Amino acid sequence: MGTPSGPAKERSAWKGMLEGYLTTRETLRVIFVLVDAEVGPTPLDHQMIEWLQSIDRDYRVVAAKSDRVKASRQLAQRRDVAAVLGLTTPDIAWVSSSTGMGIDELRRRSCGDSGPALIERGGNREGAGDSGSAGKPVKQRR
Repeated sequence: MGTPSGPAKERSAWKGMLEGYLTTRETLRVIFVLVDAEVGPTPLDHQMIEWLQSIDRDYRVVAAKSDRVKASRQLAQRRDVAAVLGLTTPDIAWVSSSTGMGIDELRRRSCGDSGPALIERGGNREGAGDSGSAGKPVKQRR
């Protein structure tokens, strides 16, 4: 995970392009906010979530690289990451591209019949949460 690198002028252009895309794309159902499961949310992650809330866009937090969290720390780290974001652990998709953990469930919940697994504008919780790695659909604001 990380921020894009390149000349400042290019990064500035990317910012405008991304903001334009995310604010005007009518068919965009959900925006995935990737956070590092081991490191936890960074100030930029918080900034992105706050910005998405301010423009009233649906989003889903995905904790990537979950396999890098030691087994003895898994439960505590999931609780810590969720608490910092004002969420519960089932509200966050816990995935690993290296091991495939949580990927199928995230796809199923994001694109399947149950609809997007997301944090939706409006502030009300929808659906019952479980301890699965990709969470249940929720309507919740931080």
